[in-house]
Amino acid sequence: MELRKTLLEQALGLPIEDREALAEALFASLDDEDAGGSEMSPEIEAAWMAVAKRRMEEAEQDPSILLDGETVFAELRREFSLK
Repeated sequence: MELRKTLLEQALGLPIEDREALAEALFASLDDEDAGGSEMSPEIEAAWMAVAKRRMEEAEQDPSILLDGETVFAELRREFSLK
């Protein structure tokens, strides 16, 4: 757990472009592990697309549910006890 906190702390200190690249690489690694290193199955891809469309529709209907980046990162810091 301490390593995770340290890594998160360091990652949050990176410039936004580096955080974005790191997030993309981490997300891609989840796809690789979940699919055994192969492409995402059509069923899983369809499920993710349904979730994305639902969330987009919810945001379009009620933009007040959206959070700006600063708020999201503040909540993450609070949740992980980072300053």
